[in-house]
Amino acid sequence: VGGQCADSGAAAAAAGATECRKDASETGGIAPLPTHRQVDEFGKLANDDIRGRLDSFFATLANEPQSQGYVIIYGTEREMTARERLITNHINFRNFDRSRITIVRGGAHPDGTVYTKLFTVPAGADNPTP
Repeated sequence: VGGQCADSGAAAAAAGATECRKDASETGGIAPLPTHRQVDEFGKLANDDIRGRLDSFFATLANEPQSQGYVIIYGTEREMTARERLITNHINFRNFDRSRITIVRGGAHPDGTVYTKLFTVPAGADNPTP
């Protein structure tokens, strides 16, 4: 622009500079990656209590439309099968979008009983590990 560099201004023009700098740098913050969030966990409960917790979980997911639900079930093979059936049936009963919830079997729980953890996983976040 009239012998001046846009980034050097009057100082470069006063010094008789005819070429502009061809390198530049900038720094800026980088947003942290999203992370999964545990919203509930429970052991052995009455089926109606589990359904109530699942209803709260579905409400949380409904308020976070970009998030996936992630359920980890611990216990014996028989306990995990029964708990998974209860959860799947309740998803269907509430007509919740099944594609938004992943159910994973975590194997035996350290205290030896059936145990369930419920998570929300935003887009771009890693899934929780059992």
